[in-house]
Amino acid sequence: MRKAHLGPGAVFLMILLLSSSEYATVAGHYLAQFDGVIVARSEFVHYSSWTRNLTTRYLIHEADGREHIYYADPSQGHIDGFPIGTHLVKQRWHMDYEANGHRMNDFPLPLYAFWMILDFGLMVGCVILGLMIRARDRNTRELESAVERGQEILHDLDRERRT
Repeated sequence: MRKAHLGPGAVFLMILLLSSSEYATVAGHYLAQFDGVIVARSEFVHYSSWTRNLTTRYLIHEADGREHIYYADPSQGHIDGFPIGTHLVKQRWHMDYEANGHRMNDFPLPLYAFWMILDFGLMVGCVILGLMIRARDRNTRELESAVERGQEILHDLDRERRT
């Protein structure tokens, strides 16, 4: 009876799905651009729904009427995040931002970088393991076919000797 196992491809996809939240949170913070007031917030939201990271979702209303949804690490801002009514200014391509006129740079990038590097290493390990398994399987098939050819040659030699 064959035992069930996860192949490297399945493990790679699982790691990719789980690590996507770190990449999405960092990219979302890095690419965010707004200048407005927080009008609503939701705490402990999974960003994306299948991931392990919890974020705080803010609805930011700008002066021109546009609204932005911003997912932030729960540690950003005050201890419990930004309260409703906080004026936030964030420029794209910058990690820092302004909250009520005070420049802040409290995005926990080293923490996210640790998990991103770890997940990237695990994904590379899965790719290497997959390549090693494929090479082992190819070598096994080649050896099996060589053994079969050798057995055929021995049978042919044995027939010739008997005749």
